[in-house]
Amino acid sequence: MSKILITGGAGFIGSHLADFLYDLGLSVALLDLPGQFSKQQLLKYETYECDITDSTSLSGLPDFNVLYHLAAEVGTANSLKSPLKDMQCNIQGTLNMINFAANRSIKKFIFASSMAVYGEAENCLESRSRDPISPYGISKSCGEDYINHFQRSNPKVDCILFRIFNCYGPNQQTSNLTRGLLSIFLQQVKKGDTINVTGNLLRKRDVIHVKDVTSALALPAQDIKMRGAYNVCSGKAITIQDLIYKIIQVSGKDKTNFVLSNIGSTGSDPHNATGSNYKLKKTGWKPSIELEEGIYECWDMK
Repeated sequence: MSKILITGGAGFIGSHLADFLYDLGLSVALLDLPGQFSKQQLLKYETYECDITDSTSLSGLPDFNVLYHLAAEVGTANSLKSPLKDMQCNIQGTLNMINFAANRSIKKFIFASSMAVYGEAENCLESRSRDPISPYGISKSCGEDYINHFQRSNPKVDCILFRIFNCYGPNQQTSNLTRGLLSIFLQQVKKGDTINVTGNLLRKRDVIHVKDVTSALALPAQDIKMRGAYNVCSGKAITIQDLIYKIIQVSGKDKTNFVLSNIGSTGSDPHNATGSNYKLKKTGWKPSIELEEGIYECWDMK
């Protein structure tokens, strides 16, 4: 049986992925920063507290066959605030995990990349050139380049790059309201009647439920032959305005009582960020959670 390590295993997507793989009967271990694991995870999984930016902290880890590298400094807002921290985690940390894989018995290296590598993108395919416009997109794109180099140098290792679009779902952190597009608006609808929006209301996004993201990420661990980049998206575009109105509709509140307030733009946020999931669907995967169903689930849990 393959032995799987998930970096960022205490995070939003990482914790969902761990549970998905565990339910498949696979052997799963988690790595994250000290103090990040829940009590449930500590009881359920083999856990390691390490900082991926410190290569020496990785030296004591055992061998694994499959490495999911999800640990990251996430989001455009954080990268604009602290580009150095973004670089250290997303570039240096990724390079450290590549070196770890090169010196161990890793057979599959799976990287959680981002739609941010594209910059402006409308229904884009994986073959579209990368042109990131934020430090976060730049660091994720650089991570992809290092992994592609690792793949060329280690042809027996399968390297898979999952470019994840706007992911949402239960247990997404919303305390700082800087990441998790749908969850940010959902929290604002719950708490008041003013919705603060960064950027144009007619911007288009592709939002996808975390259950559909994890079912895609789990494919390589189920012996599905994959290499290269894959968009992980619903394949459906929605404007920011329509997304907010759909959340309000689910809430049962009166739309006319809400004020949508534009609080400016960062300049590093694309107008369109939508993708095609045609390539991923060729593996047999398809999204299963409709947007309205997913919003109802999140509304009831928060």
